[in-house]
Amino acid sequence: VGDVLQIYYKNTFGGADNWQKVESLLIKGKLLTPEGESYEFVNYRKKPDLNKTVVYLENKHKFVTCFDGNDAWQLMTFESGVPESMPTDKSIDFIRDSWLGGHLLSPLLPGKTIEMLGSSKTIGGKLCRQIKISLPNEQSYIISLGAKHYQVAEETVSTVDGSKRYVEQSDFRLVSGIIAPFK
Repeated sequence: VGDVLQIYYKNTFGGADNWQKVESLLIKGKLLTPEGESYEFVNYRKKPDLNKTVVYLENKHKFVTCFDGNDAWQLMTFESGVPESMPTDKSIDFIRDSWLGGHLLSPLLPGKTIEMLGSSKTIGGKLCRQIKISLPNEQSYIISLGAKHYQVAEETVSTVDGSKRYVEQSDFRLVSGIIAPFK
């Protein structure tokens, strides 16, 4: 596992020296729903786990979710103009997913385990290695790394309803020494 992670850090983050220079990340894009609707969004990230997402809805409304390092909160302007604490079940997933750089970083945190899974998986025509990350609170991820050791896909389970969440990434580009998926 150690050798695979070292290649992943170097190829994805440009190595430890480059990753140390990164303080924050801004992501802009479109959220596409299964119903065919499209919404612009912006996501602000700052090390280690600060996270704010703004989804721009119809009629100038916004849906804002945020983890400020202590509390997770949300604001739905179509309901009120006042932020409120995020429901506990939703906040667990949101806080878990707020870690800038993902959970393959800091493999030696107490209670975290990282293991190679024996099976490979084909994603987008590419053979991928799978790594399971188990967090101290019993949540887990399965990360699929492509031949260049970029994160091609991620699987996890929602604590809200137990549903599986699967995210596939592609169109990798170099930005400030870091490989980032644009799709």
